[in-house]
Amino acid sequence: MFDLKLQNYIDWNVKPVFKRKERDRYAYRVVLIFGDGSKHIKQHSGFMTKKEARKLIWRRSCRIERRQRMTIFLK
Repeated sequence: MFDLKLQNYIDWNVKPVFKRKERDRYAYRVVLIFGDGSKHIKQHSGFMTKKEARKLIWRRSCRIERRQRMTIFLK
């Protein structure tokens, strides 16, 4: 079961695009760092090209900067 928790993050980092060998698709990871020092890593994958993944990184980075996506699922 997942707990739905709303937290404010103080910093974030987008890792470079990489190719997933097992699926032959591209992916990237976003690391959100919260005020208590905890980190949450979210992977976004399924992109056919590196260009497509980079385009979505930019779009999601804008959302993160505006703090629109703060809801995460914690185990």
